[in-house]
Amino acid sequence: MIEPDNRMIGLHLYDGLFKVIQADASGRLGPESFNVRLEELRVLDMVFLHDHPKPTLALLYVDNKEARHLKTYEVLLKDKDLAEGPWSQSNVEAGASMLIALPTGGVLILGEQSITYLSGVDMKSVS
Repeated sequence: MIEPDNRMIGLHLYDGLFKVIQADASGRLGPESFNVRLEELRVLDMVFLHDHPKPTLALLYVDNKEARHLKTYEVLLKDKDLAEGPWSQSNVEAGASMLIALPTGGVLILGEQSITYLSGVDMKSVS
């Protein structure tokens, strides 16, 4: 995935591991890259969110009880780590499988029976 402001590329290569390849101000890939451990092992989809001051990652994942959740992380380039993101949503639709980042900073969660818009405090779902 390419971060919308071209600050980095993110790769989910293995369960529990996220690789970040940094880019310079002109968008060229630099030699700096690092790996970050993810608490979530069963990630279904992930996207970088638009319109956030820090690079922000949204994860759709399955927990050990087969429930699906959405969680956000901020990528800390200087610390080479992840921090808790601005929002999260527990127990999204059981058939949710895909995320679409929107230019407004929110995300669409596509499920088998519904589409849900989520952006911090705003949440709207349609069948």
